[in-house]
Amino acid sequence: MMTSRFVRNAVTLAIMVTSSFISFVPASNAQVRLRATLVHVAGEDPSAPGAAAAATGSARFVPPDLLRVTLTGMDPARFPADASCNAEARVAALSAKGLIPVLVPVANPENVFGVPVTMVDLRGAGVARPGDTAQVRIRCEFVVGGVRQRHETIYAGTLQ
Repeated sequence: MMTSRFVRNAVTLAIMVTSSFISFVPASNAQVRLRATLVHVAGEDPSAPGAAAAATGSARFVPPDLLRVTLTGMDPARFPADASCNAEARVAALSAKGLIPVLVPVANPENVFGVPVTMVDLRGAGVARPGDTAQVRIRCEFVVGGVRQRHETIYAGTLQ
């Protein structure tokens, strides 16, 4: 069966136009991940005494829509895992206030510090771009032996 030159050209043109609308989508394991190492910018160093490493913070974006910001390795005596501490965390457009640090015992695989530590971990849906910022701010206030104690720290970084 023979088709006219007009029909063949029209079909070819339609295929070319349609294929120009299809974007390249990389394999799922080739997706770009944005990361930031959060650095101590204000307040006291929250690192747990006797820990194998200093407190560390990180933020990341894992496509298609997972955002996470974490600060771990904090001294449970100054940054306890209770309501006396109030944390604020944000990464890109995801933010939360009123977060309470959690205790990470030595037996937990996420604890690389060799001593019990506390951490703040915020995870949620969202999208980030290179240059978006991340920050964790923790304020603790409590009384020990009749003495009022206040502890605060801020870590921040930029996704790249």
